[in-house]
Amino acid sequence: GLLVGIDLGTTNSAIALLRGGEPSLLPNARGEPLTPSTVAFTGDGTVLVGAAADLQASQNVRNTVVAAKRFIGRTVRQCKAEIARAQYTVVGDEEGAAVFRLPAVGDLSPEEAGACVLAELLGALDVPASEICRAVVTVPAYFDAPQRQATLAAARLAGL
Repeated sequence: GLLVGIDLGTTNSAIALLRGGEPSLLPNARGEPLTPSTVAFTGDGTVLVGAAADLQASQNVRNTVVAAKRFIGRTVRQCKAEIARAQYTVVGDEEGAAVFRLPAVGDLSPEEAGACVLAELLGALDVPASEICRAVVTVPAYFDAPQRQATLAAARLAGL
């Protein structure tokens, strides 16, 4: 089977495929090695990821999520500084976990936003995702157990 390595970044993300013992960074649909970790939702329900989401961000601020990774696996109490900088609404769910409240889609978890980015990266593969036997998704060394578990949940939501 195939092995992929994914850097699910705060600002940008990337995917590499290991073939014959050699890793190769896969370009996204635009032919670029990095995909902005931005997710946006339009009024008609369209999901935009990466550069497409970045391009419309200034006209759709309240439905465009940037830096979702800063919220993943954290409570709203832990995210006060990040919430103050966000141009979209961040609220707590019934357990206090940070969620994005977007007019176009309602509540969206950071894991769901991360899954959108991961799914976009997987779209760069020239093989079906079912042929992937292992995937490594990086997390920062400072991530605690809930943040690591939330990143794993995002990967599962994306089909890994």
